[in-house]
Amino acid sequence: MSTINKVFFLFVFLFFIITSIVYTQTIKDVVYLKNGSIVKGTIIEMIPNQSIKIQTGDGSIFVYSMAEIDRITKEEVSKSTGSFGQGVNLFSGDELPAMFSIFGGISLPVGDFSKEEDNHSGGAKTGFTAGFQYVSSGGMIGYLLQLLYIQNSMKEWIDPFTIYRSSLIANGYNYDMGSWRQIQIFGGPKVGTTQKNGPNFFIAPLIGVNLCISPKITGDVSGSYGVSLNYSPYYTSVPITGKGEVPSIIEIAFAYGVATEFVFGNFSMGVKYLAAEPKYDIEGKVKFSGRNSYASISGEYSGKIKYEPNISVLLVYVGFVF
Repeated sequence: MSTINKVFFLFVFLFFIITSIVYTQTIKDVVYLKNGSIVKGTIIEMIPNQSIKIQTGDGSIFVYSMAEIDRITKEEVSKSTGSFGQGVNLFSGDELPAMFSIFGGISLPVGDFSKEEDNHSGGAKTGFTAGFQYVSSGGMIGYLLQLLYIQNSMKEWIDPFTIYRSSLIANGYNYDMGSWRQIQIFGGPKVGTTQKNGPNFFIAPLIGVNLCISPKITGDVSGSYGVSLNYSPYYTSVPITGKGEVPSIIEIAFAYGVATEFVFGNFSMGVKYLAAEPKYDIEGKVKFSGRNSYASISGEYSGKIKYEPNISVLLVYVGFVF
């Protein structure tokens, strides 16, 4: 199992552990008052036709006369063992509205995607990301959907014409390296806090699809080409110049990841880890020509390679919540 797979499944495991710890269902007494207030807790004393005493989740005790009470019921409510600050229950079971946000930030290549080694490497530089996100309304358990764009320029490390040149001896290159581009659609369950008047956070494992666009690489090449002759000097090295191109290719791949985000009113900030493993069949060409006093030559080399980069990025971003 690759490193990126291990990281993903570790986060998924942690997600379900956190969910099982912080989110349980329990039966509570619910007192509806005639003034419209609702009090949830445990009734610890009741004097028939006179009063009740109820203890809420934060330990507070309230006493109400029967004349103030509209009705008393038992209901299933969310409960958590987590707390924050001065007795504020993070997982209070409050119902929060749906959140729609836009975000932008930096894209940091991770693992093989940043390396310059083999056909699993991406040679990617730090880039940028932007996207849209929807988080469902309700309590601490919900779901999120997101659409995002990621772009990382490519380092000048690949000799894209080496596989084509056979007896062509290339001495100089002038590359124009393109960028990795990704359009990703993700969804997944989320678990998080539900404070109406405070900061909130959530964590979510993600799965989706990644439309991966490989970089287009073009370049000028110069060098020499050996030619055999039927007359003296019987062999000559012809200086040549040429142009080459490795086209951009679009592939769709399964993608996965994990997101964690903090929300402060209308602003958010977070981190997403996303990964995919597209498979490319790349074909490139080099056209060249040259001449000297003994010979002239022109030709074209082409070739194919299988390219299977491990594309994984860490996105650090800020957003605006509507």
